[in-house]
Amino acid sequence: MGDRLLPAVCICALLHAVAGTVAGCATSVEGNPTPVGGEPGQGEGIDGDGVGGAPAGGGGCSEGHCDVYQQCGCAPGEACDLDVSALDTGATECRLVTSPGQTAANCDANEACAAGYTCLGSPGQCRKMCDEDGDCGAGRCVVQVIFENDQGELEDVPNAHACTKECVPDSAFDSGCPRDPPMGCRVYTDDPDDQPGSGDEYDYTDCNLAGPGLNTFDCSANDDADCASGFGCYVITFDDGTEASQCRQICAVKVGGVQQPNGCGTGTCNGFATPSIVGDVEYGVCF
Repeated sequence: MGDRLLPAVCICALLHAVAGTVAGCATSVEGNPTPVGGEPGQGEGIDGDGVGGAPAGGGGCSEGHCDVYQQCGCAPGEACDLDVSALDTGATECRLVTSPGQTAANCDANEACAAGYTCLGSPGQCRKMCDEDGDCGAGRCVVQVIFENDQGELEDVPNAHACTKECVPDSAFDSGCPRDPPMGCRVYTDDPDDQPGSGDEYDYTDCNLAGPGLNTFDCSANDDADCASGFGCYVITFDDGTEASQCRQICAVKVGGVQQPNGCGTGTCNGFATPSIVGDVEYGVCF
């Protein structure tokens, strides 16, 4: 097998080994109640009374308004969140908190997430709402909240952004991702200007659905969702030129610049030609 490893793509985020755009890649993944993905959107919103207001609460609190980022404008015990009946405007509303779910929590409704978090994706997981990268810890404020409009088209919720997840891709059992249903932590690359090699690319981690697939499992049907936690779906190019989409174990090549012991159950840990680094960890793939 050759040393060229290309990752299969989910949520339109590419690892460094990919050059160019992958056919069929959209800036979203399906979600319920709200899909997520892509780049931050723009727009102005109105509140539920038709009066001009700050979209997604991005402008402080005043009478009749609440702010999802500052978490002000609601009664004690309530959270400010997106108004699911007016996603096209970016309007906000106060809601109850029935369970204070945060980054590692699954959810089936916004009320299952703590103040400052909202329920996104399918299956749902609590994500922190954000106004800038500094709101996300080691994550990135690059998840644009979108919804399906009356015409069946995906549309940005004005000024509504959420954080990627700070998680551990090479951990099968303690990745920091939600577990019910189980999700795996994977490494992605974002290229803001869509110009590979321009220097603005960065890597980040995020959680998505995990499946049963271990080493060499065929993941051509559902990409990463076919692979178990601790594994990712990669397009492997073999010496004879043939390709196959396979689940492969994710591994840590270096931490803080220090070479790590081989953590692969099968094979050895190999880095990418352009190192894939999140924080102080360089990640690779076992083969």
